[in-house]
Amino acid sequence: MKTKNKTTVTVFILLIAVTIVFTGTYFALSGREKNKETEEIKALIAKRSNLIFAGVNVPVIENEFTAKLENGRQVAVVLDNTNQAATVEQSDFKGLFVFASDAQNVTITAAYGDDIAFEGTLEDFDKFVPESDGEYRYEIYASFKTDEFEGSCRYCINVLYNTIPEFYLIESDVTQGDIIVLTGENVRGDVEISLDFDYTPFLVFSKAGCTGYIPINFMRQPGQHKAVVTYQGQITELAYNITEGEYEVQQLTISPSVSDATVNNSDAQKEWAKISEQARNSYDENIYWTEPFLQPVEGRISSTYGVKRYTNGASTPSRHAGIDIACAEGTPVAAANAGKIVYSGYVQVTGNTVIIEHGMGLHSVYMHMSSLNCETDQTIGRGDIIGEVGATGYANGPHLHFDFQIGGYSVNPWPLFDGSSEIFDTAQTKIQGTESGTFMVSASHVLVKRFAQTVNMLRALLMKTEKTGKRITSCRFFVVTRTRVELVLPP
Repeated sequence: MKTKNKTTVTVFILLIAVTIVFTGTYFALSGREKNKETEEIKALIAKRSNLIFAGVNVPVIENEFTAKLENGRQVAVVLDNTNQAATVEQSDFKGLFVFASDAQNVTITAAYGDDIAFEGTLEDFDKFVPESDGEYRYEIYASFKTDEFEGSCRYCINVLYNTIPEFYLIESDVTQGDIIVLTGENVRGDVEISLDFDYTPFLVFSKAGCTGYIPINFMRQPGQHKAVVTYQGQITELAYNITEGEYEVQQLTISPSVSDATVNNSDAQKEWAKISEQARNSYDENIYWTEPFLQPVEGRISSTYGVKRYTNGASTPSRHAGIDIACAEGTPVAAANAGKIVYSGYVQVTGNTVIIEHGMGLHSVYMHMSSLNCETDQTIGRGDIIGEVGATGYANGPHLHFDFQIGGYSVNPWPLFDGSSEIFDTAQTKIQGTESGTFMVSASHVLVKRFAQTVNMLRALLMKTEKTGKRITSCRFFVVTRTRVELVLPP
């Protein structure tokens, strides 16, 4: 009986021991699983809240997050903080703060010594240019809210700016009718440009620098020319060469009564001169267009750009500033691109006329329409109908006279139609991968005049590029200089 009781006690003790071991093992495994799950969500938060500036991860100095685990349980998560801010040297002003995922309520403060140089949103910072070189301390606050977690971070980074101004022409060999793009990098304002003809480029300033258009009209003399740039007491001479274009010769017959009422009428000429001068002096910093320009109507090109025209047997030719498109009266006329209408009305010389500002002083002009479908100061979209083809003003039949002008100087419309003009971002790129996931893109021409659009173009190009058999689907961070673009793929 005693042996039986002893055996029972022993078995009972063994069962208790096994239960304790099993329970301990269970809780240990369960704890490890929970810790693993917590570490995984912590790594996810660190990846999704990552902030980059100029290729450098911006240190987190404060953070607080709440995460949802798979079982619905919520846990507090704190990322590893860095007490010391990183320091980045910048040779330009184009560095941007880019988050790995969507951040909310982002605010940025920049301190220069004891002064606050900037305080605003992420969108505001895209336009911020430091007033002087030196070290700036940036503090960034951002909140996050996703299905997996929510919380906030405060980041800090020191940026040491040491910039060198540079001016250049995107293309220095041009043909009459072209547009030259003059670009300045690392400049803050007060740029003076002198040309050897009566025109001063209108400059648009951005975070990347400044850009201006120089119209090379068909009347410009072929040969060597230069643009002289003065900035902070330094003079830069930019040489360019003009090649003569090829122009047709045309014999035109027009009714003397039409001529007398228009081009031979001094009051009519004064009216047109006043309107065209107002348009010539119109410059808009906004660049409305993002695509090549449309030919406003389809039809036969009855007069080409720069044609030498002899009217009614005159011994001296006039020059045609645009193109004439012959088509049926009443044909709808489309806006060549997005912009703002600076004039819409009837002019004795040009008939029903519309002038659209597309940005940086680039205007499209539409003449001789039978009716108008727009008003002055109206914002217009690419392809919107602005009127109908007619024969009003100085015209010998239904057609649309169309031209592009910058500062009153007409330029060849065809490069703007086909996208070959210098004003478009036509960078030829070469992509080279690195082990860090950064892609270096060498570009012959990266225009700073439309920084965001340049990057969008390169991003689209990357999406079409195959790298080790895989398609690059996105890129979120970029630094653009004249010859280099750096893109860091998001995690």
